[in-house]
Amino acid sequence: MKSQGKVILFKLIAIILIVALVVPYSAMAASVEEIQPYASKYLSAYNTYICHTGSGQYQIWYEVIGTNDMDEIGVLSIELYEVNSDNSLTWITTYLYEDHDTMLVYDDWYHCSYVSFQGSSTKTYKAYVCIWAGKNGGGDTRYMWATLV
Repeated sequence: MKSQGKVILFKLIAIILIVALVVPYSAMAASVEEIQPYASKYLSAYNTYICHTGSGQYQIWYEVIGTNDMDEIGVLSIELYEVNSDNSLTWITTYLYEDHDTMLVYDDWYHCSYVSFQGSSTKTYKAYVCIWAGKNGGGDTRYMWATLV
């Protein structure tokens, strides 16, 4: 009986020591970084998709929401691909913000727009979109695949 009491006492002391070691570190970790309901320090949310508007005409839509007013917000590049029958991708073209003034705006918190392309109603397309928000020399990029909706 005495040996069973020692085992219980030993387990109780072990549990107390583990709790004493873990709790301070978890509290310290929680205080180091504030939990934010955003995608990043600069991006609150973003989305992109492709829609078919008829007669082989398509639009690659993007919506970017900053955490507040950004110096720049929108999309830096869009790589357009055709999806092959074996699900591999064939690059078609790349759209850059320098060539399309609707892709990036300045001094705003929100941007929503699209880029159009002529495709084929019998083919499937995907686009790899580089999303951007920047302020005071810092910023964040996120990449997202746009698919047909």
